[in-house]
Amino acid sequence: MSLVPEPRISGSYFVQLTSRSRHISYSNGAEFCFSIYDADGTNVIDAVDLGNVLRALNLNPTNAAIERLGGTTKRGEKKITVEEFLPIFEQAKTDKDQGGYEDFLECLKLYDKQENGTMLGVELSNMLLTVGEKLEDAQVEEVLGECMDPEDEDGFIPYAREKLEDAQVEEVLGECMDPEDEDGFIPYAPFLRRLCERAAAEAE
Repeated sequence: MSLVPEPRISGSYFVQLTSRSRHISYSNGAEFCFSIYDADGTNVIDAVDLGNVLRALNLNPTNAAIERLGGTTKRGEKKITVEEFLPIFEQAKTDKDQGGYEDFLECLKLYDKQENGTMLGVELSNMLLTVGEKLEDAQVEEVLGECMDPEDEDGFIPYAREKLEDAQVEEVLGECMDPEDEDGFIPYAPFLRRLCERAAAEAE
């Protein structure tokens, strides 16, 4: 029997994340996301991870905005403490130079000629190469390889993800989540393992 306790996360907090809320309302959500990139538990992260932490908090800052907020492109150049990060997070939330899922979805709808939730894969590739902060060919290939569904015989792909209904969220949590303890906490490692196993089984 292991004496090391399972890592835990509040069940109510996880439900907020699962519902894809654009704004984290849990009081220490920012500190929690910050701690994921705090490698040695000293309340300090490398500034190269600033963008990752902000994106984990459902923000979508551009690379230029991250640099403006104090992020770096090379590891080891600068450190950011949690006390320094919190005002950066507040500033990033009010930054107009970003968009959320719904904003990006509206942009992709412009390419939906058949109004059926699909667009040409080649148009998505071209957009990533030419619009906004442009990506290199290799970066586009990596993104499309990881995220894009196969094209149909006419070259179309679905561009919108399926949103989970409340009943679907309840089903997933019922199958994968351990009961909450008296303080509302659950061990999240077993949950993630079961969730991945469930997704793999559905993909077969």
